[in-house]
Amino acid sequence: MAFVFDATRFQAEGAALQWQVIAKRLGIPGLANRVLAPVLQLRWTLHPELGFPTEPFIVWRRHRSRNQLKPVQAEINSSLLFGAGSIVDLRGTFTYVSLAVSGSGGVAYGFVGSPWASTIVATATIAAGTTQVIIAAPAIDGLVVSSGITINAVSGVRADAQAADSGWEQFEIVGIPVKKAEWTGQGIGRHGVDQGMVSALTTAEAAAGQRLERGAPPLGWGSLIAPGLPAPPWSAPPTPALIAELQQSVLGDFRGVAALAPSAQAATKVKKLIPPPENSSGDRMSGADNEAEVSPLSMLYLAAGTDCFNALGLGFGTAYLIKVRDPNEPNVLDFDYMITARYERGPTGAGAPVEYAALVPSPQQAIATPAPSSMAQEMVGVLRPRSRDDSWLASVRISWDRPVPIPLFRPRSFAFARAGVAPASPAALLLGKRAGGAPLPVAVNYYVPPEDPEPNRLSAVDREIAIPNDPGNRTLKYAVAQQDIYGQWSPWVAIDSTITQPAPDDVRIVSAEFKYTSVPVPPLGRCAANLVLEFLWDWRIRSPLVINFRGRIYAAAYHGAPPPDKTLPGGLQTSLTGPITTTLTLRFDITTAAGAPTSSWPGYNPNAHCIALNPEGDQQVAFGNAQGTGARRYRVTIPGFELDFASAGHIGLALWAQGQEAIAPMRVGNWSAEPSVIAASDPRPPLIVPDIVSLSSLPDASGESHAVLSWTGSPGADGYFIYESTETKLLTAVGDPEPAPSKTLSERLTRLKQIFDAQPALRRSDFTRRNSKLIKATSADVTLPRGSTAIHLYVVLGVSAGQVEAAWPTSSSALYAFAVPRVPKPGAPTVEVARALVPGATPPAFRSQLKIATRVGPRVRRIDLHRVRVDDAAKELDTMGPPVLTLDASTPGWNVASTSDALGTHIVTADGFDTPAGSWKRVWYRAAAWSDADLLRGTLPARSPASSTAWVVIPPTTLPDLSAITMDWPGTAPADVLLKWTSSEPVAKTALGPHTISIRARRAGAPPDEAPLLAFEGPIADLPLVQPATDSGAWREDGTKPAQYRAIIRRAALADAVDVSVRITDPIGRTSESLARIESGHILPDPELNSISLQKVLAPPGSQLNWSSTTPITPGAYTLRVTVSRPPIQFGGIRLPRPAVSLQLSLSDVPLDEPGPVPPGTDPLRVRRMPGPGPNFSYYAFVRVAYTQIAVRLTSPDGRVAEHVQLPE
Repeated sequence: MAFVFDATRFQAEGAALQWQVIAKRLGIPGLANRVLAPVLQLRWTLHPELGFPTEPFIVWRRHRSRNQLKPVQAEINSSLLFGAGSIVDLRGTFTYVSLAVSGSGGVAYGFVGSPWASTIVATATIAAGTTQVIIAAPAIDGLVVSSGITINAVSGVRADAQAADSGWEQFEIVGIPVKKAEWTGQGIGRHGVDQGMVSALTTAEAAAGQRLERGAPPLGWGSLIAPGLPAPPWSAPPTPALIAELQQSVLGDFRGVAALAPSAQAATKVKKLIPPPENSSGDRMSGADNEAEVSPLSMLYLAAGTDCFNALGLGFGTAYLIKVRDPNEPNVLDFDYMITARYERGPTGAGAPVEYAALVPSPQQAIATPAPSSMAQEMVGVLRPRSRDDSWLASVRISWDRPVPIPLFRPRSFAFARAGVAPASPAALLLGKRAGGAPLPVAVNYYVPPEDPEPNRLSAVDREIAIPNDPGNRTLKYAVAQQDIYGQWSPWVAIDSTITQPAPDDVRIVSAEFKYTSVPVPPLGRCAANLVLEFLWDWRIRSPLVINFRGRIYAAAYHGAPPPDKTLPGGLQTSLTGPITTTLTLRFDITTAAGAPTSSWPGYNPNAHCIALNPEGDQQVAFGNAQGTGARRYRVTIPGFELDFASAGHIGLALWAQGQEAIAPMRVGNWSAEPSVIAASDPRPPLIVPDIVSLSSLPDASGESHAVLSWTGSPGADGYFIYESTETKLLTAVGDPEPAPSKTLSERLTRLKQIFDAQPALRRSDFTRRNSKLIKATSADVTLPRGSTAIHLYVVLGVSAGQVEAAWPTSSSALYAFAVPRVPKPGAPTVEVARALVPGATPPAFRSQLKIATRVGPRVRRIDLHRVRVDDAAKELDTMGPPVLTLDASTPGWNVASTSDALGTHIVTADGFDTPAGSWKRVWYRAAAWSDADLLRGTLPARSPASSTAWVVIPPTTLPDLSAITMDWPGTAPADVLLKWTSSEPVAKTALGPHTISIRARRAGAPPDEAPLLAFEGPIADLPLVQPATDSGAWREDGTKPAQYRAIIRRAALADAVDVSVRITDPIGRTSESLARIESGHILPDPELNSISLQKVLAPPGSQLNWSSTTPITPGAYTLRVTVSRPPIQFGGIRLPRPAVSLQLSLSDVPLDEPGPVPPGTDPLRVRRMPGPGPNFSYYAFVRVAYTQIAVRLTSPDGRVAEHVQLPE
């Protein structure tokens, strides 16, 4: 029967694999004593439209010596496809092509179809000169040849001619591993008939096992995925388990369609149940299984075409051992191979028999599988912890360039592994497993759908990796290796990926409003209120440690106006003018028995001020699980707010929230990105305006007060007369007593108006005209007598040009009333201050405890507390700056005692705490008391004289500042050592006493009776200011901040080791200590020269000797000498020596190198230090002249030497 050759429908390929070479390339150890025989591998595949043959494949072979090359009338054209070169169109399909060429050498590529990278099927290297090169492949339609090569002749063997030629012999029968009785015996083709080597046929299953025994790879991937990091172990699947798995899976499904006509098999699909997605814990999403339709034939081809074990087991490949050449026995590489597929009734199942053939001529050595390139990583998402306070989970995607689908070395599958970098963990495979437990590589899918966003990339996803809560991030190393269809792996390529858990959850403020607890009557404007807010915290993710709230109160132009300042304040403000220093903190680590969070906020009672709500927020429930499984809702009442509507009709509160996780490391979340706005409007009832008495000016130097009386001009008036009366006159006229002191000016004026309105005409006799001449203007200055406390009443009457006076008014609405204001100045308050410990503070901290008392007299409504640390500024109140605190009856955190009577509230005492920053300077306090303005009684606010000063010292909370001790060489005797340290503690004596310093230096191992080298103990101020001329000693360098301290230790012997201790004690007994040991030997390290290299420089010409050294560049310590010995001068037969070029300088004086290359010059030797912070410094010596050697010598102050002599290369 004639064979049909169609490479687009039936393809085959082959290659020889040298496993010993592959193992060495992959760095697989332990194979020195193991023989890995080379193997010839054959693979083939069919187009799905043909369907599956009705009987097993047959492998034929024929000796290559039977090939007869014939001239080819090829068409040769120039091309730029792979660079400049030529394209050879063979005008047919060949298996062998021979080129007679000449030229500079290069490469020839064989291709099938069109000349693209994906169609290359063979390559050959062309040597320079005149030569002949042979290219073999199952099908070659043309060649691409490098430029510079002349093609002199082309000959070859056509594929159809080779197949039709005689000499082919059946070598092996290869089919699917099924039982004959279950397939052939059931009328399903001739599957399951005896198979194997033609000379020793066996059952189909046994034949599959023999193929796997001959051709299964004996080794896997490389042993290291990165230097020092072992790869996970590789193992081959057990043959029985593999065959059983293939029979149960792909062959089990294929059996249902195998009896159909071959061409109908690909379109026939079966249904498969797809369960819902599940996480790594095995928890599935809710819902029923879905159905998917798959083609059993496509699954069979996919399994065989992507995995070397499946290809051998399913009969889409075979292998033959390459034995050591025996002159009497042919080698498998000496043959061409052909694979045939027979269709008993043609692909349609209704025609004549058809037998397709694919050739594998002269298989060559396999090309190494390419490694993944352009690796990239990204964290594509995070998953919520599986349970509260568990780790976040991340998904990481690793991608790399999709390999070019060149048949010669196309990867068919890949392995994916992960190792921990921080924290460290061994590499583990991210792969499924075969039956028997062997790893199952992932198939490379070369089909790219149009919607693929990265059509040129492959990727693998590690879907769930735990991120440890502490430190909250994790660095991983991912690695990928690719495998070809023969089973050889590429090297691993690794990339690091750092994953980070999300920031802590935000606190969500659901609602907030002010609830008034006290609403005064105008003109009082301060309304007491509680802030009632509801918030959510998601307990599914983290338990909270604390929830914090901060806010700023502001006057609003309208109800709901946005805040003018959206910067985060330092606390929760409770009034318009109040401080913003205290943050409201709800503690969930300390709760009540019911579970309510506690807080130190003044007035907060967790049992009354916090309730738990259901998720909808419409019902109170118990704290905990009753609040729901997700976000829990709380309603909190925050007491202590004062909204002053005296100057603004609307007040707003901008509120921020923040949470902190309870689990270590107790991360603090972000404050709200935008504040919640709480709006409140004036709740006071309208004010009925009382009769108002205008106030005059304060008394002048003569005791008189002045007021401006203004009125509206009358039509026809030529001038005006002013009439005056007093409160006393009117009261006396009707027999009323003087008003009681508790009466307000408005109440007194109301009574006077009643008297006037009762008999207006009669009251004219109680008024006296003030001016004898007409006042032409409509205003006049009136003077109230000294010491007057009564209300003064005025009436203005117009006078016509004819001197006719206007009628006397019949209503009190024409009266103008004035009174002299009073300024009651309170007495100077008293201030007591003491230092007090802050309860529970760690480390212990101090604060000021203050007691302020007022004196009997005018009512005190507030107290200003002033504080400074500058002694001279405390001499006067006005030089102390603005008050640090203004106290009134509602100041939070202070115990303010007050009394009330008919004249108002009076502050008696105020006790509280102030927390200035710690310092050894005095904190000075003064206080001033203020009376309040009462315009209804005619009183103005006044400040009392300042209290006497009171001071206290609030020490810093930290231990005395003391740096570590550093050591240096002072440049004197070799055994001497200079010690240095710093301290910011005050040198002068403080108000609590001096800081003392203790310095001791004692020879290590010295007997107790041996005197120390240095011993000093006393106030810091007693330290000398200069270095001692002899012996060991310590001193202080004056005028430096922080203070610099020095000590010189003069050891008796260089071998002595010395223990040093420095201790500073503050006036309240706290101590800091620094310890150091002077080791035996010189304090300066040995000189060293490292990383020495010589390089030739072309521009400018010369030689550059490079080295590095960690030798310190202490000024004046080490000496560098570079000596360049020059060759002698030759005069005839006389050799005259030339002087050496030498450069010696202190190591610290070596010039820094300039940017750019070495500049041209005439200097024979140039020495430079490269810029850099150290401690490992780089140097070079550039020599412009011929030399016989370059000597670099580094010398320490005591004569230790490091030297290198460099000869020319």
